[in-house]
Amino acid sequence: LTIARVNPGPHDLLPSFFSLAAAKNWTTIAAVYTIDLDWSALGVAFLQFILPLYPNIGVGFHIALEPTTTTNAGHTLEYMSELKASGVRVVFFMGTCIDTRSLLLAAKRLDMIDGYSYVLLNASPTCHAVSGSGWPSGWGPEANEEAAEAFNNTINIAPLPFESAESTAFAAQMVTDFATQRFDPYRFPPAGDITPSEAVLQNPLNLSYAIDTTADYGPDELTAAAMLYDAVLTYALAADAVIAEGGDPASYQSIQQKLLSTSYVGLTGPVILSPFYDRVTGAIYQNIVYQPGTTLGFENVAMFNIFSSTYTEFAAMRHPGGRTDTPPSFVPPPCELSDYDVSTETCNSNGDVEVVFTVRSGAACSDVNHPKASAECAYVPEDTIFGQATLACACIGILVCIGFLGWLCQYRENDLLRLSQPQLAGVCILGCLMLNVSSLFTVGQQGRPACTVAPRIFHLSFTVAITALITKLYRVWRIFENRKLKKVRIRIEDMFLVVAFFVFLDIAFLTLSTVVSPLHTSYETETTDGASVQIEQLRCQGGGVFIYMQWGVKIALLLGTCLLAWPTPCCCRRSSAALP
Repeated sequence: LTIARVNPGPHDLLPSFFSLAAAKNWTTIAAVYTIDLDWSALGVAFLQFILPLYPNIGVGFHIALEPTTTTNAGHTLEYMSELKASGVRVVFFMGTCIDTRSLLLAAKRLDMIDGYSYVLLNASPTCHAVSGSGWPSGWGPEANEEAAEAFNNTINIAPLPFESAESTAFAAQMVTDFATQRFDPYRFPPAGDITPSEAVLQNPLNLSYAIDTTADYGPDELTAAAMLYDAVLTYALAADAVIAEGGDPASYQSIQQKLLSTSYVGLTGPVILSPFYDRVTGAIYQNIVYQPGTTLGFENVAMFNIFSSTYTEFAAMRHPGGRTDTPPSFVPPPCELSDYDVSTETCNSNGDVEVVFTVRSGAACSDVNHPKASAECAYVPEDTIFGQATLACACIGILVCIGFLGWLCQYRENDLLRLSQPQLAGVCILGCLMLNVSSLFTVGQQGRPACTVAPRIFHLSFTVAITALITKLYRVWRIFENRKLKKVRIRIEDMFLVVAFFVFLDIAFLTLSTVVSPLHTSYETETTDGASVQIEQLRCQGGGVFIYMQWGVKIALLLGTCLLAWPTPCCCRRSSAALP
């Protein structure tokens, strides 16, 4: 029956992890433990009892790992993929060597080395190695060297070694005692003899130990002997306290009550037991070193003194990949499109609408790959080349039209000008003037005027200008095409009737379109180029079939103008040649 532990175990080293985390400013960690008799209890104690004592550190990801066997080797790839997606970069392993090996192999194959930090508990020099057959390809002994590379620059937490003059003298005495089989003040019978020896004054409880005196004793064995010395002394001091109070030193409950109040400086350092009857101890932090073809090496880089609560780093601590700068404990995963709020701003000088992506409040992601998207602007911006050219041409056209109208008014009594029917010329110029004015409404307008005002002005002014022009061309064509020199009379009133007819037709189409399907602005959902997202733009809608009918009339008038404009110069040249 184990009453208490003087030899520090993994459970006693758990608080030392938080000292390391505080020194490295780690606030988010991943906790991984093996589901078995020993490590499950350790993982549960870490998460449920010890972690709540450190509110500045949170667990962003944890794995309760099924033990690695020859049948499920490689199952850690799935776990480590999930860990990678979580963004947590500091991983605390509480598990067997074979599970730690499997996890680190998976991390290496998933490119989870640089930028991560892995902390282990009580790793051994052979943690990277497995033997035997039956392993899946890539996970058995053939991967031992790769596993050793995966262990490189990970951090191991081990019990803090204690050295003093007393422990050195004790080690020397133990070697001498083993050599001479002199075991005072306690009796150590020869190897294999577990029969209790006779009681002596120094051993009132008749304790007996079986020790192989033929073995070679190195530092590990001597440390274990020193731990054994302190364990016996701890029990003896508790038993002495029970005897002093008249109690029974063979009673489990009596001894257990006195153990928590027993403290002293032993051969292995200060001996103090926690309420869990585990030894309160500091820790040494080691960088695990890859040594090709041999066992893993360990380099002491820092220590934690639990009694003074001080963390001391006496060498540069390395992290996987060889970096000495401390990796962050959490790097959020890249944002997806669903993590952004999408909005639009004003159009830019290229005629594209600006799509703005803003990370949503509370989204746990990193804006490292900021999306880009664009869409064609719903209107012509003023600062674009096309917009500026449109405004410039419209202004020049307005000035030219005003100048021409002024010239017509000034020379209206001129005989030649009177013969050219200046009234129709004035109507044509007035239509051209209004066409230029309508162009002003198409630039820099995103609302109702560009949708409702500009089209109406355009259609009416275009009809006025083109019909005035086509009637003048028709009159010239009829005069010069009169080969028999019959009298041709086309009254100005008749020509204005033609203009009025087409204007009336235009007004009718505009009125019908307003009644049936009026022009209006509405927000339309559009898909952007680049990062494909949905945006809304204010577009001009409506008009229905009557808009197409209006454009059909305009095209017919243009074609008629071209048909009349082409033969008219020929007729003029023939008439000029026929004159004497």
